Amino acid sequence: MRFPIASDAAKSIARDYGILFDDKLSLRSLFLVDPKGVVRHAVINDLPLGRDVDESLRMLDAVQHVDKSGEACMANWRPAR
Repeated sequence: MRFPIASDAAKSIARDYGILFDDKLSLRSLFLVDPKGVVRHAVINDLPLGRDVDESLRMLDAVQHVDKSGEACMANWRPAR
């Protein structure tokens, strides 16, 4: 799987995405950005709350499904396997 990883020592990305807490820490966040640079899904959690990898993968599948089929993905949608 290929995906970009970015460093944000200057905190400019965190500031631009609105996830900088107390001008020091980035909140736990996930952004799915499509090849056109459009944010298709965003989750921003408070510092003590973690993220759900399975839900993140489900949302990635959903974005790809919508782009390919044009069909909406309802709550709890899962890809056919």
